[in-house]
Amino acid sequence: MSWNTALQNIAQKLCDSVFELNPMARPKTFDKKVVQLVAHRGGYGPGLMENTKEAFMMAKEAGVWGLEMDVRWSKDFVPFVHHDATISKTSKGSYPPFANLNWQEISNIAPQICRLSEVIQLVKDACHLMIEVKEPLVGEREESLCATLKTLEPRRDFHLLTLLPEYLTSSQLPRDCYVFVTELNFKKGSDFVLENRWGGVAGHYLLLNDSLRQKHHEQGQKVGVGFVNGINNVYRQVSKQADWIFTDRAISLQQQL
Repeated sequence: MSWNTALQNIAQKLCDSVFELNPMARPKTFDKKVVQLVAHRGGYGPGLMENTKEAFMMAKEAGVWGLEMDVRWSKDFVPFVHHDATISKTSKGSYPPFANLNWQEISNIAPQICRLSEVIQLVKDACHLMIEVKEPLVGEREESLCATLKTLEPRRDFHLLTLLPEYLTSSQLPRDCYVFVTELNFKKGSDFVLENRWGGVAGHYLLLNDSLRQKHHEQGQKVGVGFVNGINNVYRQVSKQADWIFTDRAISLQQQL
């Protein structure tokens, strides 16, 4: 873990603690049926690994609206779900990058890693898919992803997320299913999404203000915030009319709605 990531994690925990120490009443117009919680990498926790079929199934069974997942490609262009570029984090030993391994090799080394098609089969018609693209969507990557998603409708059933807008240049998918995930500069990401007519923008809840939200809603675009890990903060973000609420505690929050 980089120092930058470690500092961001510490800041996130401090923000969560502050907001949870200042309780907020449940909004009078609150309707849990329309709250769109998104389980970041599934409903993982102690004894349950992130980005696995088990983690996604847990979130589905809890009634969570959406599932966020990271997608990469094997050497033979099979789209699969995993955050890092190598297997070393989740398996013993040292292995080449995924890009140098075909799917069968990956599956043999780390059977807990699943193909995107398996997740779709598991949760189709029950959960919205927020698919973060971890590599440029070009050539055979684009072809294989579109083939995997062919039974789903963009925007209604899934969105594609990215931290790097240059990763999403597909000519086969509509731009209104793209979501730009900003890390620190929400305003810059917001301007990009408005100018390029993407489907939405997502970032830290402290960086979203009413003016930005209104601009996107006027254009029919969505706004997502994260990571919201306490029920009081869920109430705050619902009151601020955030569309998607990304969280690492989806199952717990779903039960509290």
